[in-house]
Amino acid sequence: EYLSSAVESAYLSNNDKNILRVARDRDDFIRMQAAKDKKLASQAETIASQSETINSQTETINSQAETINSQTETISSQSETINSQSQEISSLTDEVSRLKKLLDDNGIIHE
Repeated sequence: EYLSSAVESAYLSNNDKNILRVARDRDDFIRMQAAKDKKLASQAETIASQSETINSQTETINSQAETINSQTETISSQSETINSQSQEISSLTDEVSRLKKLLDDNGIIHE
């Protein structure tokens, strides 16, 4: 009976050690997991912030593109107007030259 009690005591002592080791391992795992979760949460916040920045910059770029497109349309319209006016000036210059020649051919003095 004494041997049985000693074996039982050794078994319980060894079992207690195993339980403590498992408990420590579990605590270590939980702490490591909590640290990982905290790091992941921080990374998620960083990604969300960067995403907001990118979205804001994209909106700014789109707005600037719209402004550039509008300015390009204005410039194109002004260019067409200038070309039309240039053609009109050229036509009027030709007409003035024709009239001067006509006056000259008819002996009418012109300045």
